[in-house]
Amino acid sequence: MTKTNELIEQLADIVREDNRYDEARPCFVSIYRSEQAYGGPEEGGWWHTVRALEGSIPFPSRDEAERYLAKAKEIVEQRNREDAPERHKAMANLPDIETAYHDEGYIPQGWSDGGELSVCIEDRQGESDNTAEGLPHYGYFSEGKR
Repeated sequence: MTKTNELIEQLADIVREDNRYDEARPCFVSIYRSEQAYGGPEEGGWWHTVRALEGSIPFPSRDEAERYLAKAKEIVEQRNREDAPERHKAMANLPDIETAYHDEGYIPQGWSDGGELSVCIEDRQGESDNTAEGLPHYGYFSEGKR
């Protein structure tokens, strides 16, 4: 180890020992689309939440991410208000039960209204995305999962 490297390590130790020291932990501000999707007609019909990552912005520390988060939430809430009429239209366009015929019931399996956006801070990009899990199987909820 060179003398310069030793000095750097010595200085780093001093910084780490300071009670104000907070090690930088990279994190992400992520935007998700959460949709209630129809799972199927079993047990009178059931729904599940699909949470898909729309995108992320990396931050060098949680403090910086938290400063950005409030503004990000305002923007996302505005977008959800703008998209609300389309979600309501999707629901209104479902066929009524008397005229609809779907093998799986009144609502087509996998149907969704398009969902809403949410924003959060994550330690790992995409850690809340559940799209790779696929459609929950029958009995999924009785196993204590959601």
